Amino acid sequence: MKTFFKMIISGALLYIIFQRVHFGEVVQVIASFPLNVLVWAFALHFFALALAAFKWRSFLPEESFGRLFRFTLIGQFYSLILPGQLLGEAAKAYSFGRGKEGKTRIAASVAMDKITGVAGLFLVSIFGLLSTKTELLGNWKMIIVTGLIIVLVGIFLFRFEFVRSFFAKYSLVMRPLARFIDAYHEYAKDTGLILRTVILGALFQLSAIAITVILANSIGIDIPVLDWLWIFGLVSVAVLVPITVGGLGVREGAFVSLLGFFAVVPLHALALSFSLFTLQAVVAIVGGILEWRAVWPMQKN
Repeated sequence: MKTFFKMIISGALLYIIFQRVHFGEVVQVIASFPLNVLVWAFALHFFALALAAFKWRSFLPEESFGRLFRFTLIGQFYSLILPGQLLGEAAKAYSFGRGKEGKTRIAASVAMDKITGVAGLFLVSIFGLLSTKTELLGNWKMIIVTGLIIVLVGIFLFRFEFVRSFFAKYSLVMRPLARFIDAYHEYAKDTGLILRTVILGALFQLSAIAITVILANSIGIDIPVLDWLWIFGLVSVAVLVPITVGGLGVREGAFVSLLGFFAVVPLHALALSFSLFTLQAVVAIVGGILEWRAVWPMQKN
């Protein structure tokens, strides 16, 4: 039922957006991308996913890179079809842990991977906001920076022993959560591991931003790179909110609103947003095929 309502929200948001722009015009702009631009975009996208798998392996060093890369693609599939990226990550953890021991540790590794990725995203966004010469945001700039810093500190709260002890005290009531926090704490107390994975998370975000800049430049969207650091960050945060399916509607609305500050017409903002969504959809299809090949033999048995 929740998925149904989120599909309605996605549809409603897209309907409102396309009252301003004809969908056929958006398709025409996307179709105008030069072949070499698309090749570079896909190459960078798969590089970013390989970097994501390498980062995840920091939490599960006993697993092969190939297996983690495969489930990174599968995670893209679930993030697309489920309402919200967080549910997609949960489904990836379930799929990866199917038939394996240590499911709690696997879930904690996925959570830590996501958290350090978000931390990397926030660091890149904060750097962009503090470095940009654009005055469009006014007082909102420091409000956003302060909010990002507060969240950045908050997501590492479970690193501290007193938080772990609190959950241990109530383990009879929240036993599964307590076990998860315990596994999470083991990862979080390794400062070197956290720093390394946050840096890798930032590199992943920079790769994604590079894709966005390449596509944007090819359709005449000329925005300083420093501004793309925070624009992409705010769009990514908006997509994390689980109110639509695959971020549809939210992503497009965020791009139209933020790029509007730079006098980018809605047509080009939507073309950029849907081209990025298409990249994700192609990878998600590959991930879906990989998941089907893994699940189908089990269903036959």
